[in-house]
Amino acid sequence: MLTARKILGVILIMSLLSSLFGCTAKKTPQYTTAEDFPPAYEKPVPELPGKLVGVTHESSAGSMEFATEFAIDVAPEQILHCEYWDLNVKRDEMIRKNNVPITEKQWADVEKAVLDLWGSWEEIPEEVLNQPDDPEYFVLDGGDYDRWWLSWETADGVQKVQYYAPSDRRILTLDAILEELAHPTGRKIEWVEPPVLSGATYINDTTDMSFQCNWWNLPEGPKEGYRLIVRFEEGGENISIYDQTDDAVWNAAKPAFAWLNPDDFEHGSYKDKIMLSLYYSDGTQKSLKLDKKSAESIEPYLRQLTLEYLEQK
Repeated sequence: MLTARKILGVILIMSLLSSLFGCTAKKTPQYTTAEDFPPAYEKPVPELPGKLVGVTHESSAGSMEFATEFAIDVAPEQILHCEYWDLNVKRDEMIRKNNVPITEKQWADVEKAVLDLWGSWEEIPEEVLNQPDDPEYFVLDGGDYDRWWLSWETADGVQKVQYYAPSDRRILTLDAILEELAHPTGRKIEWVEPPVLSGATYINDTTDMSFQCNWWNLPEGPKEGYRLIVRFEEGGENISIYDQTDDAVWNAAKPAFAWLNPDDFEHGSYKDKIMLSLYYSDGTQKSLKLDKKSAESIEPYLRQLTLEYLEQK
């Protein structure tokens, strides 16, 4: 027989569990319109360490590709030093130049290309730079490399910092500008736009739902466009879509994904129960291991969006 003290204890435990589950439910928003989602996530851009006063770049495709070595050290008023190949002039020797004047406009283009990438430059830590060479490791073909240094004028003087090469297609713009400075041939400089979110694949094995909307080379109809692939069960009915569509569908779906910060999640794969792949306009992709709370935030909206899409067909 339960005593009054035990009955009171059971009531308190049940009240506590009810409170906890109630709080959890309140923290899981059920989005019904695009406007209900938080604003699109924007990666914070770190503060500049100073005024940019120099760019140094060295690259090569390795000894397996002849005449690909390139090097340049450029300051606001001149190219301090550069090396490159011009097989039309010298087939057995690199061209080398020193102290070549450049215009304000040319330096302004260099500066803009560097600063456009500022959120993507990652400084190489000192412990990595100072690692001793491994005597057991060597490269037979000379190896390829892509090295970058940026020089900053600071209160403590000029600081030259080495960075990893940014994994952003806008680096191609900076490459072309520097190559044209060193070896003017009238190259057309293409200013690559910053990558934007352009598609997503959402898979939730716990609810047996998948939703994919992304830009694709389509097998039928227009050569390019969006494809929509959706599968889930609603009210005992199996919903299945495999359509060619336009960007209006993606524009409607995008708010469900754009607010997520990819850095908040572990790298995902198709082995995960809940997985999200985000596709970007520069061809890159980020796969995230999505948590249950985030899935519960976006899935009701995706289901509703799909049902509305079917009604309008």
